[in-house]
Amino acid sequence: MLATLGLSLCLGLMSPELGVIGDGPMGQGAGTNAAQADALVDVSNEPPNEPAAASLKGQNLEIRYWGGVVLGGVVKGNARIETSSKAPDASGPITQEITITASGGTLSLHATLSGSAESFPCEFEPDATREAVVRHSVGLSRSLLNRGVYDRHGDWVLGVRAGASAIVTPEEQSGTQGNKFTLKATGEKIVLVFRPRFYQKHRGLRFFEPWNSPLWTKPVVGWCSWFAYMDKITQEDVYTTTDVLAEKLGPYGLTYVQIDDGFQQAPAGLPDRWLTTNPKFPDGLRGMVSHITGKGLVPGLWLAAGFLNDEEARANPELFLKNSSGGIAKGKWVGNVPDYANPATIDRLVHSVYRPLHEMGWKYIKLDALRHVRYEGFNSFPESFAARGLDRAKVYRDYVRTVRDDLGGAGSETFLMACWGVRPELAGLVDGCRLGTDGFRWGCLEQYNSFNNVVWLNDPDHIELKPGADYLSCMVTSMTGSLFMITDPAERYKNEDLDCVRRCIPVLFTRPGQVFDVDPSRSSRIAEADTCRDGGPPTPFDGNEHSVTNMVVQELNTSYESWIVLGLTGPHEAPIDLRSLGLSGEKKYVVFDVWTKRLVGVVSGQFTPPAIDPKYQCGLYCFREMRDRPQFVATSRHISCGAFDVSDVTWMEGQSGGGVLAGVSTLVPGDPYEVFIHEPGGNTGARVSVDTGARVLSSERVGGLRRVTLMTSGSTPVHWKVEYADVR
Repeated sequence: MLATLGLSLCLGLMSPELGVIGDGPMGQGAGTNAAQADALVDVSNEPPNEPAAASLKGQNLEIRYWGGVVLGGVVKGNARIETSSKAPDASGPITQEITITASGGTLSLHATLSGSAESFPCEFEPDATREAVVRHSVGLSRSLLNRGVYDRHGDWVLGVRAGASAIVTPEEQSGTQGNKFTLKATGEKIVLVFRPRFYQKHRGLRFFEPWNSPLWTKPVVGWCSWFAYMDKITQEDVYTTTDVLAEKLGPYGLTYVQIDDGFQQAPAGLPDRWLTTNPKFPDGLRGMVSHITGKGLVPGLWLAAGFLNDEEARANPELFLKNSSGGIAKGKWVGNVPDYANPATIDRLVHSVYRPLHEMGWKYIKLDALRHVRYEGFNSFPESFAARGLDRAKVYRDYVRTVRDDLGGAGSETFLMACWGVRPELAGLVDGCRLGTDGFRWGCLEQYNSFNNVVWLNDPDHIELKPGADYLSCMVTSMTGSLFMITDPAERYKNEDLDCVRRCIPVLFTRPGQVFDVDPSRSSRIAEADTCRDGGPPTPFDGNEHSVTNMVVQELNTSYESWIVLGLTGPHEAPIDLRSLGLSGEKKYVVFDVWTKRLVGVVSGQFTPPAIDPKYQCGLYCFREMRDRPQFVATSRHISCGAFDVSDVTWMEGQSGGGVLAGVSTLVPGDPYEVFIHEPGGNTGARVSVDTGARVLSSERVGGLRRVTLMTSGSTPVHWKVEYADVR
């Protein structure tokens, strides 16, 4: 599968460099490790597109890149080292192999990998022998599937190729100073693979410079008006929905209210048609900002990059691209094609719109029709750019960069979302990207799973709370750490159960568990964005509804424990090998059904999912390594089973055979909160207590599962504990 993603890109020109490589110029940079090197990086000191310097002196292996040591360790066994690099040309994608071969017997490598604060463990190449699973991790992953490390800040990946056993685990996390990881590998031959400029060169994102591009890391959870009201939306609709959302979902983590098409004067054109609303919105843009922020939510707005007003275009021809006859260039969906290479166009159509919106307080901008400016606009009139010696992709990118700057610049509090379809040339400029056409699509989250929270925040489009699809849509969006926007009329939220939303928000920040896409059929074709001229139908590289797996894993890593949650998007009748989920094949795990709040049982080696409850149309299961005493399993608050709402869990052995299980939870005031505890034996004398400000509503045990229900009227964390007189 990776052939189309990385390896095949490197099979053009082969430049082998065999033999031992000692210290060279790359080993003489400032600093002694990658974290120090990262601290010195600036625009003039970009990571080079060249192989690392590898040396084996006695048993000591060292790999240096970008002025620092990215790997240092010890090789046990009689070994020799060879390196080779493959690249189509000097500026193309480089794949470097560092092969350590035993003269006889088995080798072992124990090393430390060093990276920036944006580095994380991962699978760096797919394994066709295992069942496909989409993996995302909250915190640094401890999965047994990890064989490499990707460093976003330097855009490099280093890992151990299949053939040797290998595992990468976090060693320590030092915040802004960088991360360290332990690599253990054994085999008769150990092949380390290094790829510099990975997403930029190997994944086709030629403008991606993550060392200059801060990543949006806050949850984006909100409501979009489009499917709810289309362009018939009114000010009353906005105000009513805002009020309902603030009451029903605000306490659970919903933050944004985004108004879509329908507020502006039509046909859209010069700035006043965007900034002065139509008669359906008598309070104007400032009035909407005031109402939304007054309810404790964040205002968002839709705009389009095209220019549909023909009359205003004819009156200002200098602002637009020209066709071969000298007239204004036009295209379907984009209308009159703005000449964003013209400073006058930027001043009149960009600065005059986005600076006022930023000043008003709009903190979420959905910029639509970007594909049409690119395809029916720039790509369809290449002669206009060629005559001026301009790179139309760069002009396009500079236009969006101007929008970004007018909204406060990179790293600001304003979220910029590109719409619609995959926009490779905007990597590093936009905070989010809607991957496909209108309508929620789970498939796109496995076609671009490796882009999420590395390149941008993936948007699978808005979620309609339809019976039979609501739980599934909410589940996969939350588990993958994607952009989460619902889109229903206010009445839907007033009158119906919102459990599917409440238990899935806020969305936790995740890193992908794989730096390849589980389904590479779309992302392998993103270079076609340079030549596409029709953005009406989805392109071959836009995300779609096609799915190759029904399994998604979210790994949760907290200060007190690590566990996983497995989501099934459909029935899975065959047993699942626990090793394909990144778990041990030998250990025992307690499995809890998150949706139905029931204990599935204790499993080892493999897991056969129970039949999916028709109410949910999807399965969701929490796996925790089994303890021989009462252990915390999950809560009813969030599908992460405690990673969001539980800040600490401890177990203290009693002196006379008993013990105390204690935790600290954040509750939604007035909402019953359930804590689930697995009690494996005949535990007796369970007494539940909470601190002042909360109360215990009930405590009951069914089978091996205890359910404790708490309630609070305050906003401070609740300390709870369960005391056992005897643990057997």
